Amino acid sequence: MLKSFLFILFFITAINVSAVIDVAVGIAPEKYIVEQIGGDKVNVFCVLPEGKNMHDFSVTPEMVRKVASSRVFIHVNLLFEQQLAKLVSPRKTEVVDLSIY
Repeated sequence: MLKSFLFILFFITAINVSAVIDVAVGIAPEKYIVEQIGGDKVNVFCVLPEGKNMHDFSVTPEMVRKVASSRVFIHVNLLFEQQLAKLVSPRKTEVVDLSIY
């Protein structure tokens, strides 16, 4: 897990200082961590809306577009995150699976 956070920290600090990057995450705890690391250098989109249960949640086409247009998609390999990770282009969006660390 520490390696993934270090990767995220390196990725965010390696970008242009004035640039803000779009980062998509699956769930709120991931959003919190990315915001704490990235500060004002990241614009974080959380796929699972606050108050929704991941077990009866359906991804909308708009959510897929937001994730696909993000520079990074960070997830912990939940079922809906796995589906989203398969839909995004690896040439445009860096997919980071934190569950493998």
